[in-house]
Amino acid sequence: MLQEFKQACLSKKHGKAEIITFLIYIIGLWVIEYFHEPWFDEAQAWQIARCASLREIFFEVQHYEGHPPLWHLLLVPFAKSGAPYELSLFSVNFVFCAATVALLLWKSPFPKILRCYLPFNFFIFYQFGIVSRPYSMAMLAIVLTAMAYSGRNVHPVRYILSLIFMCSTSAFCILMAGGLCILWTIEIFMEYQKSRQWGKILKDKRPYVLLAILLYALFLLSLMLPAEDCYYAGGEVALIDRLKDSYYFLIIPFEGVAGFYLGNDGNFSTMGGLIADCIGGVIFWILLICFLHVNHRKALFLVPYIPYILYGTYWHFSLHHLGVGMMYMVFVLWVIYQEDGVPAIPAFFKKIESGKIRKIAGFAAVFLLLLSPACTVASCIGDIRVRYGTIEFVDFIKENHLEDRKIMAIWTFQFETSEDEDDFSISDIIFDETLPADLPEVEISYPYINGLGASVNPYFDHNVFMNFNADDPDCLYMKWKKTEDPTEIYKTWHDQGLPDFIIGTVPLQEIYSEEELEGVTYYWIDDVKNGFVWKFQALEGQEKVYIRSDLLDEYPQFEIQTYAKKAKEPT
Repeated sequence: MLQEFKQACLSKKHGKAEIITFLIYIIGLWVIEYFHEPWFDEAQAWQIARCASLREIFFEVQHYEGHPPLWHLLLVPFAKSGAPYELSLFSVNFVFCAATVALLLWKSPFPKILRCYLPFNFFIFYQFGIVSRPYSMAMLAIVLTAMAYSGRNVHPVRYILSLIFMCSTSAFCILMAGGLCILWTIEIFMEYQKSRQWGKILKDKRPYVLLAILLYALFLLSLMLPAEDCYYAGGEVALIDRLKDSYYFLIIPFEGVAGFYLGNDGNFSTMGGLIADCIGGVIFWILLICFLHVNHRKALFLVPYIPYILYGTYWHFSLHHLGVGMMYMVFVLWVIYQEDGVPAIPAFFKKIESGKIRKIAGFAAVFLLLLSPACTVASCIGDIRVRYGTIEFVDFIKENHLEDRKIMAIWTFQFETSEDEDDFSISDIIFDETLPADLPEVEISYPYINGLGASVNPYFDHNVFMNFNADDPDCLYMKWKKTEDPTEIYKTWHDQGLPDFIIGTVPLQEIYSEEELEGVTYYWIDDVKNGFVWKFQALEGQEKVYIRSDLLDEYPQFEIQTYAKKAKEPT
């Protein structure tokens, strides 16, 4: 019985298991999506497709977004035609995810147990399946590239088209596709070096398709080069501080496959956690290199993967980027199974004679492999249970008919700190119950960086925030722009008069004079909850909502809040 089960798990035949897995996957996506609220990244892409022109999408937006334009272009017909926001966004994403999983189940060379395991990987199911972003395209592109890889020299056009698709999905995939092209170029050169038949190279399609993808990649990079005023949170970080993050080089592969400790903001809450993850990362690297060595695939993995990991370590890294690296590992494993049949096992593992050590190693491997689907389940539960805040804000505005009121939403700024103080943020301050509050002076302000505006506006037919792109109110996506002097932008806010409502504790004294604020009071009337889900973490927070005192009689449903009153409320 056990032997039959083992044979079934390792079988490469297709049957009911693949059908059941596929049905669970697609039904699961639709069920969780029913509860899912689009994140900022999802809303931002929709808003770009909704109100940016094609010229802007091609030649302006990407200098700030850092992505190829394909995802935005695919959303354009839906967003510009007024199609339902959430349904349309997810439907486009779903097509790529369903296609990826179908190919994994019926076209991959993996044994049955691996084929049926992969669709429930945290990134394949939740991060790229539920959260609608261009990484769903990246998944499909990587799988198509794996399918075309073994026939790259016989059908070079098919292979290069899959790489072109891969380049079109993300900056990370451009790096990986570039690595694969470098390897292929070396392979072609060695082939001609060995045969000495250089005269035939002019009739060889491969150099031409390689030239084509090089030109295409350069074109994409020209679209994505950061603008001089592009805002990037890590852009001002000094080189020495970037080098301090070198431990990411150790942990990114481990975290991408089985890690779960890295926090939702990409940081560690304890030094012990960092050390443990680094140790796990070193062990994973050693085992990975040994595995690649015995299977003769070190170059295939390292040449495309190292640029990806260096870019993530020293320039730009978000947690969802881990999934791109994980999918590339699937690509390498696909190539090994397809070309070699069964992967070779490192010799040192075969030499382990102790049954106890073998069992411990096997248990550890199973535990790590189960972590990813466990993270999927945890994230889905969190997605159902936690409201991110977008819908909370939308409901608050709609239920109280505030769409045409002057609402000011909190933006990104940093308070001044003295030399003996550590950097602190707005969350470190105990606020007054009213505005204007006695806040420190603002040192740096980025008035364009207002994620709330981009997240909420897809649910309305106009801009509902007085300070969101006030100099260009028809632009409903967030401009990743930094400003040396926000005075001119503040003036566009100021000229609209005092806000009626304020979301978040904001430094009004930066915009209005003391005389204009004299006698003006904003009362705290509500808290709007928000949250974020990442694997086993479901973080919840809130933003205060304030109303100008002279409007209280007009909105009797609002009650002035105090800390004392909040303390008496049941938790």
